[in-house]
Formats: sequence, C-alpha cells, structure tokens
Amino acid sequence: MNLKRLLTTLLVAIIFIPGSYAYSEAAYFQQPGTGKYDREYTLEATMLGYIGSDGKRNPVIKASRGEMVRIKIVNGELMTHDIALEKAAIKSKVLVEKGDTASIVFKADKNDVYYCTVPGHRMAGMVGKVEVVEGPIKKEVAAAGILAKKGGKALNLNFEKGTLEDWKATGDAFTDPVVSEDPSPMHEKDMKIGFVGKYFISSGGTKNYKRTGTLTSVPFTVTQPFASFQVSGGALHDTRVELVQADNNKVIFQITGTGRANLQPVVVDLAAYANKEIFIRIVDSETGISQIPYIGDDKWAHINFDDFVFHATRPNFPNELKPSDIIILPPLDAVLNAGLSGAEAAKAMSPKNGFTVKLAAAEPDIVRPISFTIDHRGRLWVAEAHTYPTRAAEGQGKDRILIFEDTNGDGS
Repeated sequence: MNLKRLLTTLLVAIIFIPGSYAYSEAAYFQQPGTGKYDREYTLEATMLGYIGSDGKRNPVIKASRGEMVRIKIVNGELMTHDIALEKAAIKSKVLVEKGDTASIVFKADKNDVYYCTVPGHRMAGMVGKVEVVEGPIKKEVAAAGILAKKGGKALNLNFEKGTLEDWKATGDAFTDPVVSEDPSPMHEKDMKIGFVGKYFISSGGTKNYKRTGTLTSVPFTVTQPFASFQVSGGALHDTRVELVQADNNKVIFQITGTGRANLQPVVVDLAAYANKEIFIRIVDSETGISQIPYIGDDKWAHINFDDFVFHATRPNFPNELKPSDIIILPPLDAVLNAGLSGAEAAKAMSPKNGFTVKLAAAEPDIVRPISFTIDHRGRLWVAEAHTYPTRAAEGQGKDRILIFEDTNGDGS
C-alpha cells in the first residue's frame, strides 16, 4: 500500500447572499433603539426558537396600541440569528457569537409576526406573534391549586416539608434532591429555576447529571378535573415526569423538560380519571455520558420538578409548557464496537455479498473527522474538527482538511 496524504489548511470562507435577501440597509435595517420605549421583551435566540425569560418558546409579544416596544435578543449559541417584523419591515443586526445582543424598537399599531431572517431558521421554528391589544394589558394570574390528599392528610407533592415524605426513591439520582436555593447549588450560577414556594427537587442538576433513578409518589385519588405541576431539565426521552394509573400501572400522561433550567407549568386534563387513583413517577435513566470522545456529555440529563396540585377549572399560565412545544431527543445511542482499532473495526463490519472492507486510514493519520467527500479523481477529502465549533482567535484555528489518495490502485 502506498498512501499519500496532502495537508491543507482551510483559510477562505465564501459568503453567498441570495438575491431575495438583498435589501436597502436604510429602509430595512434598524439599529438598537436608544430612545424611550414603553415595554421591553428579552428573548434568547436559539435554533429551537426564541425563548422568553420564563422559559416560554416563541412567546406572544403583547403591547397596548400606540406603545413603543423594544424586543431585545441575546444569542444563545454560536450561530447566526437575528429578529425581524414581517409587516413593519424592520430587522435587527445579525448575531454571530454566543452572548451577542441586538434589538428592534417599533410602535404597536398592528398585529405582526416576528421571525429570524437567516435562511431556514424561520422554518425551523424561529417565529412568533406580536399582538396589539386595546387598553391596558392585564396580567394573567392562575387560580391557586388544591393539594392532593390521602386519608384526609395533605400529601407532600409540592415538597414544602423539605423532605421526601410521601415519595419513594430508587437509584442515586434522588439521594439528596430537595433544593431551597435559586440559583440551585446543583446548577450553574447563571441558571434561574423559578420554583414555587420554598423547595423543588432535581435528579442531580447540571452538576450531578450522571446519576440515575426514579422518584415515585404514594397513590392518591383524582378529586378535580385538572392538575398542574412544574417541570424543567432535559428534553430527553429518559428524563421525564409520568402520571400513572394505579390499578393497572398505565402511563396516562408524560412530559420531559425542554433542555432549560426554568421550571414551567404543565396542565393535565384528568376528567376521565375522576375518583381513580394515580401516582406520580419522576424518571431519570439517562447518564448523559457521551460515547464519542470529542463530543461533551449532555448536562441536561436530569429532571427538575415541583408543585403538583389539582384545579377545579383549567388554569391559564402565560408560560404553560405543552408536550407539543418540546423537541424530544432520543436516548443516546450506544456506539457498537466503540473502542476498536481501525483494523478491528473493519473486520467487524458486515458488508453485502461481493463487497469487502479495507482500512484506508486510521488514527493518528486522521483524527476527529466531521465531513467526507470524494472528488472526480477518486481522492477522499476529510474535514477534521480540532477547534470547531468553538471560534478560535484570528490565526489560531486548528481545523484542517486532509486529502487521501490511493496511488497504487490497491484500494487502500
């Protein structure tokens, strides 16, 4: 085998602006407002949508007619985002770095739609409504809930006793789950939980996310047609809250977190289960441990929960979380044959009849590949990520492109 490798450093970026996105900056681009405004909203811009300070995805921006409104966006990731109004035809500057900010200021004289103009981002879900109302905006306040009872005693389903009374834990995720601080010592300092009352519980937070286990309440009777509770944490199938029918162990409702720390209220219609016994099961069977060395662990492999109560009528929460709001990630795949050498991995493959597998390149000749292509000469081009997705200082990037060529025709 004679394997020739050419090393090329990627130095050039090509920027293409479609004609349909060309515009006059004076007519369309709006600098951040420096004047007065009557109402301000701050949204975090991510590919999952614009996230409000209370955790609501693409919240409705409400304003009284005639008010001056400022919408400020903060880039939540290393990706290009902006915000624009469809009818008002105004647009912010484009954000690039995580933490960058931009804003638009407008007069609330008509209903509108806000969205991200970066191609594909609106379709991905970065879009919401601006709603103009007549008169002052009334603050929505949900009616107080009713504590579930058993044998005439109020159950500790809101953890206000500061203990796990009325709950049974398995595994190590809920060894010491009751938290009374915000920010929580189990989470990063900049993560606000926003729990109800004095306490909430977590299966480990972002600091002890590797822990797994379940927390199950005692059974109790459904006495009202609606219930609500607060949830946050991982948008993962294996980090979830379940409501379970006690007599047959059937899961009648389940929901995960959203991949954020803010607790959000969830409303459940329990009318069909009136006078039946149910119990709550909080599940964390996800370790978050990455199977791939250069991909970090998922610190959202945990679940936070608080304040299960009943309601006589359906409560209205401005930041209510619904299952349809969540993009649930599947369990992390176990990588088959992980850890094998290149030669051993080739032997472990099962090609179709008539095909064979030969090892062309392996570590240390190739490290952290993220993209492949074959050119007209049959050469294999490989992009390696040694810095990406972290932006390096000018001239300090370590990403590279390798070109592999079979020069003697032996297929390797």
